[in-house]
Amino acid sequence: MVKITKRLSFGLTSVCLSTVLLMNSCSEDALTPVPEAAVNKSSNLRESINPIQPVYLAPTLGQPGMKSLPNGWTSLKNYATSDVHALGGNPNTPWLTANLASPESGFTKFITLKTQYSPYNSENKSCWAESQIKNLKPGKKYELTFYVSTNKAYQGGEKALLAEEVYFQLRSETNLFGFLIVEHIDLKSKPEQWIKKTIAFTAEEPTLEILFKVNHPGWVTIGSAYTNIFISPTAVKQIN
Repeated sequence: MVKITKRLSFGLTSVCLSTVLLMNSCSEDALTPVPEAAVNKSSNLRESINPIQPVYLAPTLGQPGMKSLPNGWTSLKNYATSDVHALGGNPNTPWLTANLASPESGFTKFITLKTQYSPYNSENKSCWAESQIKNLKPGKKYELTFYVSTNKAYQGGEKALLAEEVYFQLRSETNLFGFLIVEHIDLKSKPEQWIKKTIAFTAEEPTLEILFKVNHPGWVTIGSAYTNIFISPTAVKQIN
């Protein structure tokens, strides 16, 4: 009887020991990491953190109205967003030019800058509008295309004049005197017509400022003159 008991005890001990060893082996296998294929996540991570942004300049496609400007543009004094039908898009102030053309097919809105002089008001003889070209790559070359024109409009009995010139500036965002390009555009050569200009430049900073400035014709000529500026959504293109 004693021998049988000893055999049973020894047998149970062996089974338990085998079970423990088997469980330990399974546990080690479960904890051992399975090799994975190497994945380079750094490039994807960089792109997700710093996605490449396309170059951007706000188009001149705002809501028509006096003292109204498209988003991304600033100005002072007399400005408006106009359309091909009327100054400020107002039927009461139509362009005196019959059938004013669109600057580009499918686009009918643009910025208008007004200059004015009278013996009682000599503070509005110049006007300007400015914006920024963003997401440029320093060292890369670009082209900017825009259109300017001058047209007469009837507004409150004022004498209607044609503007004579526009000054365009491309300059540094950080240095107000860091002019890259200064362009003079003669409007007298093509009155009441859109004049297309393409400016090539090399970006020196990620953001550059553009400015359009107009002066009153003759400086002391009584009346009001209007200068129109059009920039499309694809006005800036990288060329290298």
